[in-house]
Amino acid sequence: MRKVSYEFYRFTHLLSLVLLSCLSVYGFYYRIYIGRLEGRTKKSFVRFYMFVLGLFIISGFGLLHKLGFVKLHTIPIPILIKIGIWILFGFYPTILATLSLPRIKFYTVLFGLLLLLNIWLGVYWRYT
Repeated sequence: MRKVSYEFYRFTHLLSLVLLSCLSVYGFYYRIYIGRLEGRTKKSFVRFYMFVLGLFIISGFGLLHKLGFVKLHTIPIPILIKIGIWILFGFYPTILATLSLPRIKFYTVLFGLLLLLNIWLGVYWRYT
């Protein structure tokens, strides 16, 4: 059986990050300027968003495994914070589909700040 390389996990992780960002911006602008996500649009958006989020999380865990963090107690706290933030991002389609516009704007700003924290943890935190 052939092993998956670190570069593949990294590429998949970065590609799914770009797709998640594009989907979030698309969903936000669609909801603000066009209206509610309903019917087929809502189903398609949520399914694709969850697929990409799952791909992102799986490739992230693959990266952790390739870096040697195999057991939960060996994963550093900043990485656990990042995992928690990405689990919260899984609720974004529900927020877009069900809440009023002022609340959507508030949660979008909140998720933007969480995304900045996540980027900061990914860029400036280094494992030893």
